[in-house]
Amino acid sequence: LLGGNYRLIGTVYLSPQDILSSCDGSRIEFGMVNKLALTRQNGQKPSQPARKVPGARLVLRMRKATTTDIAFMKLLHRKLKFGGDDFALLKDLTEGEEGGDDEDILPVQLLTEIDEKLIAAQTSFECLGHVANATHESIRYLISDDTEKKHHVRPYPDPSRKKETTMLTKSQLREECYKPSTKWVHAGSGSLGTAFIEFLECRDLPNTDTGGAVGNLTDAFISAIYGDVLVQTDVIDDCLSPMWMPWSTRAFKFQMSCPSTAIFIAVTDYDVGPLEHETIGRVAIQLNKFSPGILYTLTYDLHESSNLLEFGDSVGKITVRIRIEYDEHKMLMASLKPPGQSWVTSKRKKTHQVAKYCTEGPHDEDTFELQLFWSHIDEIWGKKRMLSYMISDMFYSLIFWRDQVQGLPLHSAVVFYLSVNVVEKPHLLPSYILFLSGWLMLASLMQRNNHPNPWKRGHSLLHYWNILVHGESLDDSPKEIKPMEGYKESVKYEKRWTDRMNEDNRQYARQADLYARLQEVEDDSNIRTKSKSKLKGALIDQILAPKLLYYQQWLSSICLKIRLVRNVFNWSESEIAFFVTLALFGSSFIALFIPWAFLLRWTSRVVAWVFLGPWMRVVDALLHGSNDETRRKHEKAKASKQIVQSFMQQHKLARIQRESALKMKAFRKLLFGRYNTRVPERGYLSRHEDIPLPESFAEHLSDEFIRDTSNSSAFYIPGQNLSGGELIPRIGIDNSQYLADIQEEKKLLESQYNSLADSRRCGFLTTQHDEESDTTQQFELVRSDNDVICLHSPDLLESSIERSTSNTPLTEIRSTENVAQKAIRIDLKSKLLSASLSVSIKMNEPGNTNY
Repeated sequence: LLGGNYRLIGTVYLSPQDILSSCDGSRIEFGMVNKLALTRQNGQKPSQPARKVPGARLVLRMRKATTTDIAFMKLLHRKLKFGGDDFALLKDLTEGEEGGDDEDILPVQLLTEIDEKLIAAQTSFECLGHVANATHESIRYLISDDTEKKHHVRPYPDPSRKKETTMLTKSQLREECYKPSTKWVHAGSGSLGTAFIEFLECRDLPNTDTGGAVGNLTDAFISAIYGDVLVQTDVIDDCLSPMWMPWSTRAFKFQMSCPSTAIFIAVTDYDVGPLEHETIGRVAIQLNKFSPGILYTLTYDLHESSNLLEFGDSVGKITVRIRIEYDEHKMLMASLKPPGQSWVTSKRKKTHQVAKYCTEGPHDEDTFELQLFWSHIDEIWGKKRMLSYMISDMFYSLIFWRDQVQGLPLHSAVVFYLSVNVVEKPHLLPSYILFLSGWLMLASLMQRNNHPNPWKRGHSLLHYWNILVHGESLDDSPKEIKPMEGYKESVKYEKRWTDRMNEDNRQYARQADLYARLQEVEDDSNIRTKSKSKLKGALIDQILAPKLLYYQQWLSSICLKIRLVRNVFNWSESEIAFFVTLALFGSSFIALFIPWAFLLRWTSRVVAWVFLGPWMRVVDALLHGSNDETRRKHEKAKASKQIVQSFMQQHKLARIQRESALKMKAFRKLLFGRYNTRVPERGYLSRHEDIPLPESFAEHLSDEFIRDTSNSSAFYIPGQNLSGGELIPRIGIDNSQYLADIQEEKKLLESQYNSLADSRRCGFLTTQHDEESDTTQQFELVRSDNDVICLHSPDLLESSIERSTSNTPLTEIRSTENVAQKAIRIDLKSKLLSASLSVSIKMNEPGNTNY
């Protein structure tokens, strides 16, 4: 005890070389000793050898502080002390070391994050002006010869043409709506490319507000999530077919970070008050099927959910305009990396509910829903039926040499040739199996690209092969798609499949009806009196819901795996499907040169002669002992030891994950808010796929759109993908490049330190860990009441001497900033290094406490 207020828990001795060898941000654990630094006075050797503190650990993370780290800490200190805007912190974490020009970037606040009182006051003020303008327009329309009435331009007129764009007719509104956007918002983080998305209009939305007879209609706005960012358009008040004008907040430039990421879009009714914003419908769009250089104007049906038994009726339509720009080779190679986990964090709960509806729909997998439970079971059963259809169709098509590829039985010819060869040469069977698997993937791609609906087709195998080999697709003129193209043929194609499904359903229903009649006859033969159930449905749900939730989530995980396999097989995940097909064909070629007969023969011989002979009894005696009781005790002790070791390893990993998760959660809360919404890793794993409607079209990109996009103002919504280490994470940086830079910085620091040590030959610089050296940097953990404080040894020594020579109590350290400075900055007199520390101690004693 020191002065009755502080108790020394333990000491960690770190030499400069120890610090420099660990200054890469990695997590390092150090054992603690219980020998005080007070025994190291005047260079004397400690009177007693230092002993380790059982179970106590000091965990550190250290690296050199960059200029961005220093700037961020200053901004954070200013924010915590005086308050302020979060945008400066986000911009500092997003930019590189050089910084940038803050004046060119204008932050954009989400609609649902703005104070609702301000929006209500602004809306009320605008309504007063609308009443006067509407009255004037009604009088003008009555006395004029115009055949079309003018309407208010919402959400507001063009600031540069306010007089001309205050009131427009419906045809003029539509003409203005489809003009290129003039206000673009940069959103997200990523380096693969850019997706330009404009939300143009919605049609035939339901009225979710009361008072429709007096003009109180849906106040629609659109929310979209792409990767690690949530964006929102302006609100269009009291309109069931809203159109967003080019000068409003409707156009976004998303930075692409993963090829398989989908954009999730939701249309919501804006409501002021304690109730959440009422959701209307949603849609998910996969971007990997689109080509650069093409402008897509797409119309989709809105649905409440895409994961239930049936897709359901449409609740409206939405029209978006999309174009993408990216490096094709870079995008293709990025598909080999597994997609990272993304989160969208918000400050308000109502924003979180909108974001959750965007990504998951109205149903939550974390709570039990009977409708969702049966939906998962029906989906698994439906996929089984589809598999049986596919196998039967493939069998009859191959056996009877039916038309398969442009009127030719190409698949049958391939199977016949391979079968004839494998009968004569059985050792080629593994190679032929791999080849046929790759050919099956290729046949699936052919069937997909032969679909009469152009929006259900994808890129060809040659497209990806050219990108892989030549770095580009070599397609100078991507195909345009006209409105209603292939519509009649697609209806006929879908009708044949629907009729087949309906006929099978009728057969199943007829069989079920006959079975029910038979069961009824059998029940009449049973003379036992039946009793009715006394439990109601709601009570049964309440009792069984906690137990069934586990099975619902288990079924959900199975459905997600089935959907992923489905998307790869039907080439919806086209990049992954390409590499799978390439790997199958490549493995088939390599397997031709492997002596399978020789390997099988000698593997069988080794197994038979080594592991099945009588000498295995001797091996058993040597390994487990001849006594059965001794062998059982030995096995039990060994199993117990393995269980303990496994538990300790898993416990350590769980503790490390918990540390990282808690720190990342605190960082996200500080920067973005307290409500977290998880974005699916694989963007498009819904049960039903959203397909553009026939009126959608694609055309070549004109210079007008490129010019308007490049000249737009730089509005910005930062991404929320935190990466780049555990100390001070950054937004949207490459982890691999960051780790490489850290290692280079670490080597540079070590070389500078060694050079300085060699030149000065001073005692305070050492390159080896020497416990008896006075110059070793020492950190000691001191406990005061319920606080644990990390002190530099000289500071503890001064406090102890001061306490021993005076009756005044030892001054407690209250300033967090001063303690952090003492714990972080390691003074090597040359001021070479700034280190960041994180402390994790576990006391293994009665009443142990985790710090």
